[in-house]
Amino acid sequence: MIYQVAEDPIFARDGADVYVESNITFTQAIMGGKVVVPTLSGKVEVKIPKGVQHGQLMKLRGKGLPRHGFLVDHGDQYVRFRINFPTLVNERQRAILEEFAKEEINHENNASSEGHWLYQQLSTA
Repeated sequence: MIYQVAEDPIFARDGADVYVESNITFTQAIMGGKVVVPTLSGKVEVKIPKGVQHGQLMKLRGKGLPRHGFLVDHGDQYVRFRINFPTLVNERQRAILEEFAKEEINHENNASSEGHWLYQQLSTA
């Protein structure tokens, strides 16, 4: 017998594993934090790792569906982080972002002026 499962608006399924998306702000992506996500057994709070990337997955072990043929074994749930970038910023936010951009450029310039790792190793050999 073949069963067809209706699509769920919150969860996507791959075998016994389930996937859910979590929308976070770009500051949460940079600095980390916490977010509440739905699971099959209720909502749980998960820690957002610092520096999380758009589309990055976090595994919640054993929070998926029961595996076929096993009584206690469950699949995993994956949380896919979706970063919402602001479309409008006020003047203060713009100034802070411009300062951040300058720091990034300075850091990149300092890192590139130090040379490539391989060249540093060859010059010290």
